[in-house]
Amino acid sequence: MLKLLSEFLRSPGDFLQDERRQRIVIICLFSLLFICVLFSIAKGTAHRRNASGDPDATPTPMAPVPTQTKWWVRHESSETPPSLILSEQTSIDGTETPAVSSKCPTYAADFKPGTFGYISLFPPFENLVRSGAGKNYSTVGFIEIGGWVKILAEPVCADDGYVWLNVQSAAGSSNWTAGGHKAAQWVIPCPDPNKKCSKKKPIGSISATPNPNNNGDSNNPNACVSDKLAVGLDAQVSPNDLLVIRSEPFTGSVLGRIAPLAVINIIDGPKCAGGTVWWKVWGPQTGWAVENNLRACPKEGECDPWKGGQLQH
Repeated sequence: MLKLLSEFLRSPGDFLQDERRQRIVIICLFSLLFICVLFSIAKGTAHRRNASGDPDATPTPMAPVPTQTKWWVRHESSETPPSLILSEQTSIDGTETPAVSSKCPTYAADFKPGTFGYISLFPPFENLVRSGAGKNYSTVGFIEIGGWVKILAEPVCADDGYVWLNVQSAAGSSNWTAGGHKAAQWVIPCPDPNKKCSKKKPIGSISATPNPNNNGDSNNPNACVSDKLAVGLDAQVSPNDLLVIRSEPFTGSVLGRIAPLAVINIIDGPKCAGGTVWWKVWGPQTGWAVENNLRACPKEGECDPWKGGQLQH
């Protein structure tokens, strides 16, 4: 290389006339240019490292900061949880059950494992008993109005507003029932939560034997009362009877009949006539019908479990 350089310096013109020497010069120039480019890239990389720190250095360990959501999920407060907040907890009977959600209504704090309660008297509906904590689980029975329950685990609060309780009752040793829905509480703690209790229907509102001569005079506040149904509630026709619909209680003309197990809505009443209680109903037919052939739907608002006259599983 030095020899070629000395020949070029002595006689540049003669040196460049040789074709082999021309190729050598071109290769050297390209090599020099390539080295300059690499040097420029290396210098820029070093400058960026000095500005931002060494990325290859081992970071200093730091204690993780607890967060409720992953870093890539934007957290927004909401009254309704996006999903059921559950954790595993052992109930007093030894089974694993979900723990209470942080979004339970305030009355859910009364549902403590090992304490007793009873099914609320109003609305006058039975409580369905299910195989799990949710309306998607099959029904396995029901608890009568005022019937006792023993709470076995913390309540489970679902996104649809239901508060589910794992209970022991006359319907079974360990099943689930709705303790309430949103602001409505359906399981009431006993006066002494450590002792079993049950409630009977108020004596003053029993309507089994109304006065035959009392036709529901509006001037008499005690004219006709009922502890079985109320205006605004859903009810189901007895599985063994056609529900006769009249234009007026007892003496009105027959407008039609509603099939067994049909679901109707109570829109007016009660009125007492002919020795029985009458309600105005809305459904396939609208008019007055006797209370004896109607049964209130459970508190969850479902009458389907009584299809065929028997509880469906």
